[in-house]
Order: sequence, then structure tokens, then C-alpha cells
Amino acid sequence: MKYGLFLSMKSLFFLLFFGLGMGVAKAQTAPSDSLMIREVIGSFFQGMHKNDTNLVKQNCCFAPDFKHITGKMPRFRQESFQGFLDFVGNPKYLGKIDERNSIGSIQISGPMAVVWCPYEFYMDGKFSHKGVNSITLIKSGREGWKICGLIDTREK
Repeated sequence: MKYGLFLSMKSLFFLLFFGLGMGVAKAQTAPSDSLMIREVIGSFFQGMHKNDTNLVKQNCCFAPDFKHITGKMPRFRQESFQGFLDFVGNPKYLGKIDERNSIGSIQISGPMAVVWCPYEFYMDGKFSHKGVNSITLIKSGREGWKICGLIDTREK
């Protein structure tokens, strides 16, 4: 009886050890959603900085939603995606757009994520405004994470 229990315990230990080891190996080789989200957001803002509308579009879903909140008595403004691309791609802003941000937090629930990004915005090397971006992303099996909405606050 002891021998049978010993084999069972030994088998259980082997399965647990082997199974956990495989899970760790898989986790180490597959990029995490948080890392992929950081890459998408970094690439999006790099596109803004380079005035590269194709790079911006690459990181967005078909028709992302852009909104801005300004002032102490909040005013809300919606911007079309095309209007945003026109601003980013405008030759007069070439090399002048510089949004310096950091990722404060990433919340993920299945195929949806919300990212909090405090930022400072500079135009032609001069401070313009600061605030927080709240960026919503969705994940599709084919395309991975894409930005589908961005709302920001703007303060002096």
C-alpha cells in the first residue's frame, strides 16, 4: 500500500513539476498583452513625432474616436480621425510635434484595454500644454491590439 501511494505521489510531483515548467516556458516565449499594448502606444506616438500618418493609422482600428477636454470649466470637443491625421501629417508641423508621455497604468479585460498616460505636449520645442490621455484599445485575433479611442485633458 505504501508503495502504491509513493508512486502516486511521485507521479503527481512529476506532472506538477513538468506542467508548471511548461507553463513558465510558454509564458516566457509569448509576449504579454501589456508589452504589446505598450508597443502599440509607443509606435502611435512615434508616428505623431515623425509626422508619419501611416504609422499612426497602423496602430488604430478603422475609425477611432478622439475627444478632448479643456479648461477648468470643462469644454468637450470631438475630433475626427481624419482631422487628427491632417494635423499630424501637416508639413508645417514636420519635426515640431513632441508629446512626452509615460504609461501610468494598463487595465486589461479580455479583448479590451484602457491605458492611462500622463503627458506634456511641446510644439516646436516650446511647452504648449499637459494632461492625461485615456486610451482604449481592442484586440482582434488577426491584427492584435489597436487603438480605438483616445480622450485627453488639456491644461496649461
